[in-house]
This record gives sequence, structure tokens and C-alpha cells, in this order.
Amino acid sequence: MELVREISRSIFNLETISPGTMVYAKHKSWDQPKSGIVTKAAEEEIRVQYVPVIGTVTNYFSVRAGEVKNKEWTLAWSDDFVTIHRTEEDE
Repeated sequence: MELVREISRSIFNLETISPGTMVYAKHKSWDQPKSGIVTKAAEEEIRVQYVPVIGTVTNYFSVRAGEVKNKEWTLAWSDDFVTIHRTEEDE
């Protein structure tokens, strides 16, 4: 049995996205995109809090790095509302 294993996986660059970052996201299964604020940023997943159209509750959705790599998400994000980054720029 091997003591150390080397695996390849997709992870988020936490210098690029962090809590407080504004996100505009659309998963391939959604009809409409959602806007929100990153509340959790980890290497494999970011969590985005958003306010739904109806109601006064707050919801969130998770974006996994592997799904972004597989082009299941279209994302735009900004820390300052001036510079906007998009997933298409990474291609």
C-alpha cells in the first residue's frame, strides 16, 4: 500500500476569488443566471449567497471547481465593480 498518492484535481485560485466577491453565475441546468456574494471560498468549492425573486429569505448555491473546469458554469466576478473577470477569459 502506498503512503503518498499524487492526484490531479481542479481547485479555485483563492487569490482571485474570496468572501465578499460579487458573482454573476449560471449553471448549464438553469434558465436564468443568479447574482450574489461569495460567503465561503475553499479550493474545491465556493458558496454564493443570493436573494431570491420572491420572499425575504436568503439562499445560496455552491460552485465546484471541477464543474467550472468541465464548463458547467458561466461565471463573471468582481471585487470592485470596475474590473470584471469572466470564465471565458481563462480559455
